[in-house]
Amino acid sequence: MSMMIYVVRHGIKEQHMGDVGLTEKGIVQAEQTAEYFKKLPNARIFSSPLRGAMDTANYISLANGGCSKSPLLITKDALRHLNVEVGIQPKCPLLT
Repeated sequence: MSMMIYVVRHGIKEQHMGDVGLTEKGIVQAEQTAEYFKKLPNARIFSSPLRGAMDTANYISLANGGCSKSPLLITKDALRHLNVEVGIQPKCPLLT
């Protein structure tokens, strides 16, 4: 049995500091992404708990018949983005 893994970046977010949601254009991007991934067999969606990522993941989940509290959508703190300076190799936590 094979497994496909897709990595999706969140849609465009508001330009404010902190945990912010998607802009109108970001919502359109999330909807388009959701349409592309519609009806994936046995889909599991892993997301950072940050708003922009969760908003995008929710659109994908809804397109696959789930909801924001669906078992399709799993949040992982290990998926939070890292701010990395050029030339510094980040240490990536294992997803457990």
